[in-house]
Amino acid sequence: MAQTSYPQGGYFDAVTLPDSGPYSAIEWAGSMATRQRAGGVIEETVPLQVDTGLNDVGVYYCVGNQLEVTNPGAAANTLQIDTGAALVGGIFFGNDTAVTLTVPNNRTNDLIVVRQNYTNATYVPPASVDADEEVPPDTARITRVTALVNDATLTTYWDIPLMDFTTGGAGAVTLNEDTRVYVDAETKILWCEAISGYDADASAYIYYGSKGLPMADNADSQAHGSFVVPNDFISDMIVDAVIVPAATGDIYGLNTAIYGACTELRQTHASYSGGAAWTAVAVTVNRNNCIHTISMTNANVGDIVNMTYDRDGDDALDTVGAICYIPGWYIEYFGWRR
Repeated sequence: MAQTSYPQGGYFDAVTLPDSGPYSAIEWAGSMATRQRAGGVIEETVPLQVDTGLNDVGVYYCVGNQLEVTNPGAAANTLQIDTGAALVGGIFFGNDTAVTLTVPNNRTNDLIVVRQNYTNATYVPPASVDADEEVPPDTARITRVTALVNDATLTTYWDIPLMDFTTGGAGAVTLNEDTRVYVDAETKILWCEAISGYDADASAYIYYGSKGLPMADNADSQAHGSFVVPNDFISDMIVDAVIVPAATGDIYGLNTAIYGACTELRQTHASYSGGAAWTAVAVTVNRNNCIHTISMTNANVGDIVNMTYDRDGDDALDTVGAICYIPGWYIEYFGWRR
């Protein structure tokens, strides 16, 4: 086929209704993968061509519990995988009951995955002691592997990673790393520009230059900016002050976020770097130094955030001995992928 569209009404007729059903599993898989930005493309020569550069996109964040892997009660040889859903090589996988797997002793950095099996043989993990780990042909199931396989020809396996774990000689389970990535959510980046500043010692406003707002040595000065928490925000917003110093040393500064929604007080929430204490941080000349990290634990969509960075340049702990520029604030958060 050169061009197609589906689903369409009616029943297939090569002349009058060439895009009508029925539709194959390959067509539905390609449609799902494409709509979820997982690289699915329908082709005649290779029915579903998957972009291997996107092969880790898998778990649906919007489906409760997100296939979270835990070791319930720290039990030996036991892992529990919670409910959730994933997109596995264009195939939808859903799990509505928590799965408990018994894993063997002496496994080093094994991986819990959702594996799509394209072969005609049942997949059995190495040293398996639990039949629930098996993946029959033409199914996607939670299982255990030693290395991820993402076969773009779709003739062996396609894996969506969930957890890296290790077991000892007595079966004690160590959860090494949560390896989930999401079809519909990801870490986002936002920039907040420093738009105004004030040098309290000189009683003068500071204006933006080629590197940012200049904050003088041996002076108390402030930089200000503002932004709105975006609609795609989910959680985990952190804000770093970006400092470009003219010399190497410790800058003694305080990074502050004051925020609230419309109808709330502007200072409904407040977050500081290192609590209310000022903190000296080592910087390197003429580099973008992302420092004095704030965790905005109370942030919500639509909050209006007022940022302030204070430099106490005449404090003995400030050893830069030169101007420090602040172009703005670097912001990361976990957000919806749409």
